Amino acid sequence: KIPLCKSRAQVLLECSRVEEYIGKIDKAREILAKARKETKHEWKVFLESVMLEVRCGNRDGALKEAKSALEIHSGTGRLWAILVQLTHAHGPDQQRLVFREALKQVPKSGEVWCEGARVHLHPLSPHFDLETASRYLEFAIQFTPQYGDSFVEALRFHLLRYDQATNFTMTDEDYKNCMEEKIDTRALEQRCVNADPNYGALWFHCKRGPFDTARQVLRTAKKLLIAELLKFRNVYKRAYLDQQAKTIKHTTSDTDEDINDDHKREDKQQQRTTPALVNAANAWIVDRLDDLPGADSNTVGDIDFSTGLCSVNWIRERVASLSLTEKRKILFGSDTIVP
Repeated sequence: KIPLCKSRAQVLLECSRVEEYIGKIDKAREILAKARKETKHEWKVFLESVMLEVRCGNRDGALKEAKSALEIHSGTGRLWAILVQLTHAHGPDQQRLVFREALKQVPKSGEVWCEGARVHLHPLSPHFDLETASRYLEFAIQFTPQYGDSFVEALRFHLLRYDQATNFTMTDEDYKNCMEEKIDTRALEQRCVNADPNYGALWFHCKRGPFDTARQVLRTAKKLLIAELLKFRNVYKRAYLDQQAKTIKHTTSDTDEDINDDHKREDKQQQRTTPALVNAANAWIVDRLDDLPGADSNTVGDIDFSTGLCSVNWIRERVASLSLTEKRKILFGSDTIVP
């Protein structure tokens, strides 16, 4: 029996993780349901309910839990951020719709701005745009500097921008050497040291020990990012070339429209806007998401680029298949159990 106390939510949260660790998922869900009922004021138990479903590979269940959580904690940025991230399985337009709605509710949430940047860093998305991602990451770091994932994504941007600046003409070996030796990330490292981040899924993945400094964590992140960017370099190259082609097409189209008819140009500009954003209005996003199709494995790409490290995205949905050591790190080494 768990006594009534200020730390009751924290105790229940840890109990659920113990049950999950030993493979009793239903018992973990039962404890979290109890926590949501008895400690409704604590948003972390709602976030944990979402993450439990994510770790079980139940994306629809995670999305349902996120929507339910926001009905109670509509002003919590981390809940909005996980909703934005989960919606990537339903397509980039829907994800941007959720992102815009999130900004209406929590405009100064660095976690939400980071998710917006990830939308534009996703190489399989038609909205791939490094400059937009860079602006969003500046907001993310400014509003919530303690969120480590923003610095990891900013590092990904710096590494990608160098390859883009050279039009992807370097060999893989030259690009690897440049990322390791020539790309200057000292300014970003110093900003990270000054902020001293203390949470974030990618941040904790890159934190190899409890005494790692912010600089050490970011350098570990750099090694992991270099390995993945090399592996998926052609994917990012295609994304960049597609973006360039669309920019040229839009520029040419706009010029023709200026010559012919200003009104036609305005109409076409509106058509180019994402339909989901045109119809967004101010409606409550939970209602709109109820009509989305289910995210089964047949409609989702094999590679998950929803964050900067695909390996982390792959691991987080397959926790049950990990070794006990790896599982323990994910369940008991993450930020959500820190009071």
